[in-house]
Amino acid sequence: MCSSDLADLPGVCSPAPGGPLDVAPGPVHGVVWQEDEGGRGLAQVLIGIGTAGMLIPGNKTATIYADLTAWTPKIPAPRSERVDWWKAHHDPIRFESLLGGPPLDREEAAALVALAGPDIVGSANAVMRRVRAEDRVAIVRVALGTRDDGRLELLAHLVVSLGEPTSGERLASVLALLPEDDQAAGRGLLTGEWRYLGDVLRAPEAERESALERVLTGPPAPGEAEAIVRAFEEPGPALTLLLPKVAPGDRLPLLTDVSERQSFDDQRLTLLDGREDLLAQADLAAIGRLVDTYTFDEGKRKAVDRILAVTPGPKRGPVLRLGVEKMSFDDARLELLDAWPAEAHALSKADKQAVLGAFVFKEEEARARLR
Repeated sequence: MCSSDLADLPGVCSPAPGGPLDVAPGPVHGVVWQEDEGGRGLAQVLIGIGTAGMLIPGNKTATIYADLTAWTPKIPAPRSERVDWWKAHHDPIRFESLLGGPPLDREEAAALVALAGPDIVGSANAVMRRVRAEDRVAIVRVALGTRDDGRLELLAHLVVSLGEPTSGERLASVLALLPEDDQAAGRGLLTGEWRYLGDVLRAPEAERESALERVLTGPPAPGEAEAIVRAFEEPGPALTLLLPKVAPGDRLPLLTDVSERQSFDDQRLTLLDGREDLLAQADLAAIGRLVDTYTFDEGKRKAVDRILAVTPGPKRGPVLRLGVEKMSFDDARLELLDAWPAEAHALSKADKQAVLGAFVFKEEEARARLR
């Protein structure tokens, strides 16, 4: 099947169904979208065929669905001695020697990768060294299709043999196989722009911190630092290494992004340890975004307490007002005012009005604390 089967829409064909594995096309997921009555059709179609897939990039809001209703396999199915041997023996140590002899065509290469199982990284990289450069993207799609998760990490291992995709369609055909949250990172890996991330993901999990410390010689690319931190189960050490390398204006946004991705407020509070200078220099809007990452009033109040403790005196009033406004319940607002009585009394008239306006039921109690 190729793109001309769908109204000449631009796309990337993968190995055809009925190849060495003699596997029928899988379920088709596709949408076709027409920009306007007379406009050219665009589409996004991902077709699971035997050994790979096909993607036609387009508008994700498409609403007209395309379904594959029938297919005709090659009769008889082509045979491959290499594929038969790999099925029978599956010996990774002898796999490289198996690839000697005639060059691999795309179908045979894809079949070998589809059968690789746990040996997918070594097998896919070995296969890509034995196929034409223009066929490597299809092999990467096959490899990614063997995994339900961990695809970004797998891609990091495969780009060393891939080289840059030769067109936007080829790049998009790989990115479509990644979860949406990983697609920016996938693009950075494919283009080679996010080299630090690739080095981290290729390291075993227990060695990722030392790998990052070793390779991080300059500032990461825009957006790369957030992706690197997500590669760590415990983000603190990676954040400590990355913060000095990013631009000063990006440091608190990076901390905020990491805080937002934590599951519990106690984990978020831990991220503030040792970062007093960063918190003291933060502007009010940035502090508000950081406090918004906390789920419960108790966590918000503790975070505001720690920020107020390092905030220069003239800025404390606005930060206290902000903290009161961020709380969900009046009791938490009163607790915050009780914790900082001198600052509450010293609030400007405008800040006092804003504080009182944040209360729902206990405005009079708040007013007494501000006198």
